[in-house]
Amino acid sequence: MPETETRTCPACGQSVENLTGILIDSETNDILIDGVLIHFRLLESTIFNVLYKRSPNLVTPDRLMDVLYANKPDEPLIAIINVTICTIRRKIQGTRIRIESIWGRGYRLKLERE
Repeated sequence: MPETETRTCPACGQSVENLTGILIDSETNDILIDGVLIHFRLLESTIFNVLYKRSPNLVTPDRLMDVLYANKPDEPLIAIINVTICTIRRKIQGTRIRIESIWGRGYRLKLERE
């Protein structure tokens, strides 16, 4: 599991998690990677956080659905996970973070060394 520490954002003064040099603001769904600010929608942010906190372990689509839609009677199709992963990949393109697909099993977040 990545190292976690809580820091204060210099821009807004809110408490943010600093995971191995990547700042995650759970209130605004923003992340700062290598000086690049990326804004996620709530769904994207939730999926990214699950992948990041479980990194480098595999996360199944069923596990992501459980996190997103636990106790909700009318959950969407599991394809929403694939679509959201594609959106996250586009947003983090050019950073040192990659989302690896393990066909038929799930996803894993990979951090490239600086």
